[in-house]
Amino acid sequence: MKSSCKIIFKVCLITYLLCLTPFFSSLPDFLGLDESFMTSNVYTHDFNEKGVSIKEQLNLMKVNEAIKMSSQDVSPIKISSGTYVDNSKGTTSDGSNGVVPDVNATGKKVYIYNTHQQEGYDGGKTVVDAGIELANQLQEAGIQVVYESNDFPAYLKSLGLDYNSSYKASSFYLNEALVNYGGFDLIIDFHRDAVPRESSYVKIGDLNYARMMFVIGGLSHNVETITNTSSQITGLVNEQLAGVIKEPFTREAYYNQDVSDKMVLVEVGSDNNPYEEVSNSTKLLGKAVIQYLTR
Repeated sequence: MKSSCKIIFKVCLITYLLCLTPFFSSLPDFLGLDESFMTSNVYTHDFNEKGVSIKEQLNLMKVNEAIKMSSQDVSPIKISSGTYVDNSKGTTSDGSNGVVPDVNATGKKVYIYNTHQQEGYDGGKTVVDAGIELANQLQEAGIQVVYESNDFPAYLKSLGLDYNSSYKASSFYLNEALVNYGGFDLIIDFHRDAVPRESSYVKIGDLNYARMMFVIGGLSHNVETITNTSSQITGLVNEQLAGVIKEPFTREAYYNQDVSDKMVLVEVGSDNNPYEEVSNSTKLLGKAVIQYLTR
C-alpha cells in the first residue's frame, strides 16, 4: 500500500512540475498535430504570395551591403547593340523584327540573365554590361543567345518584394524563357562577387584580369551535372590562361539550379574591379563557353 502511494505521489509531482514547463503546450508540435508545425517544414512555391520561403532565403548570394534599392533606383535595363534576342521585347536588340536572327550556325542556344541586375563594378558599369558583352561574343561565334533584359527590380516592386528576393524574379523569367524558347544548351546566371580589391584581380603579363568562379547550389538535385559542367568550363579557361578562374565552389543553396541541369552561375570580378578587368576575363569566359558547346 505504501509503495502504491509513493508511486502515485511521484506521478503527481512529476505532472505538476511538467505543467510548470512548456512540455504540454509543445506536445502537439512534437506529434505533428499542429498545422503551423507542418507548414513550417514544407516548402511551397507560389509567385503570388508576398512571403519569402526558406528555399528562397537559401537562394541568396553574397551581396554588397552598400546597395540600397528604392523606387527611385529602379530604371529600365538598357541594351546595347548586337544581334542577340532581347527577351523583354521579343525582338533582336538591333531593332529588327521579332524573328530570331539566322546566325545560329552551331545549332546551339544559350540563355543569359543576371539575377542581381544592380550589381555594379568600379566606374559605373554593371553585370548587365558584362552579360551583354558575353552574349555578343557567343552570337558572333554562331551561337543563338537569348539575353534576359526584363527589369527584375520592377517585377519585385510589383510584388511588394525587395532585393533580397531577387531569385524570385529570375526564377519567374527563367521559366518564362523556357516556355517561350524551348530548351537551352546552356543557361548562364552572370554575377559579380563582393570581395576586397586584393582578392578581386590577378595580373598576368601586362594585363589585369578580374577573378572568376563558378558557384554551385549544393541543394539542387542537379548538383552533379552542374558541377561537371562548371568544372569543364573552368578547365577550358585555365587552358587559355591559368590563374584567372578559381575552382568551382559549392554552397548550401539552390540558385534556381533545380529548374534545369543546363544551368551555371558564374561570378566575374567584384565591386572593386574596373570594367576593363571584367572585360578581359569575360572574353576568356566566352571562348571557354564556345569551346564547351562546339567541341
